[in-house]
Parts: sequence; C-alpha cells; structure tokens
Amino acid sequence: MDASGSFYDRTTLFNKSDICPKEVVIELKAQYQAALDAGFEINHIDSHHFAGAFRALKVGFTEGINEIGLPARRIDNVVLGQEMLRSATPDAFDMGFYAEGATLEHLKAMLTAYKHKMPTGVVELMCHPATEVTEELRAVSGYTQQRVDEWEILTSKALKSWLEMNQIQCIGFNDIASND
Repeated sequence: MDASGSFYDRTTLFNKSDICPKEVVIELKAQYQAALDAGFEINHIDSHHFAGAFRALKVGFTEGINEIGLPARRIDNVVLGQEMLRSATPDAFDMGFYAEGATLEHLKAMLTAYKHKMPTGVVELMCHPATEVTEELRAVSGYTQQRVDEWEILTSKALKSWLEMNQIQCIGFNDIASND
C-alpha cells in the first residue's frame, strides 16, 4: 500500500521490487477467508487486473495459492513462468474476447485455433458478460454495453450449436479441480 493506505496503481505495482512475499500471502489468505466468512463458495483463485501475475506479487501470490490449494488462473500471462505453482490451472489464458474482439466470428476463430493447437487442452477466455447495464456498473466501468454484447454472444443458440458441432465443451474451475 502507498502512504495514504491505498493499493498501488498498476504501473507502480508492476515496477515495485520491495514488496514482501509473506505480506502478500497474508493478504491473499485474509481476503480468501473473508470471502468464505461472507458465505461465498470459491472454486478458484485469480487476481483483479492480473496483479498476482506482476513480478512484485508473484512469489507471494503463488505461495498463497499453493497453501489454499484451489485451482488458479494462470500466472504467466504478464511475467513468464509459473513453475512454483502447484495448483491446477487451465492450459492457456486468452484475452482476445474483449472490446473489438468480442464477436461470434472471432470467438469461433480463437476456439478453432486452440482446438488445433491443443485438442484436449483447457483454455480460459477473459470475458466480462452482463445481462444489463446498470447505474452501479456505469459507476465502476467504462466497459458497459460491450458486456451485454458479450453475454448475448456467450449465451446464443448459434454459439451453443457451433460448440456442439465442433465438440468443444464449456467447463468451469470445478471441472479443472476434479481432473487434477
């Protein structure tokens, strides 16, 4: 945290070199426990805006994930390497289904490429679907109507039919955990 008690912004955080990994573990486990205490059922660990994949946090984040033992989003999408991570992860993570890339045709092309590259692999696609644009959403994000567009694509009969025809299965982190 900075001098005012706020989390560092992404640029500052990415370039920090003096963050104690043990403090990251403590914070991660505290947030995890707070979510459990609030009644959430958690099936994986990730970090908002990939903070856990940043060089300054990666060691502590990895240790925390290993201690918690849940599947995790890949942590090699910002800084290469995740050899220390013992938890199950998807085989790939792709940020291409976003903004201009959030179209049915682009999604089909991405999934087709992954199917050829790793026929039995698991890919996590970054997406931000929403069923509607609310005032609350507008207050926290500039990416609003696109979320509804993503939701419409991801829940469309056209995509469902195409996935079945191409023998591509949608799964969640619970499935990754049970396959490990």
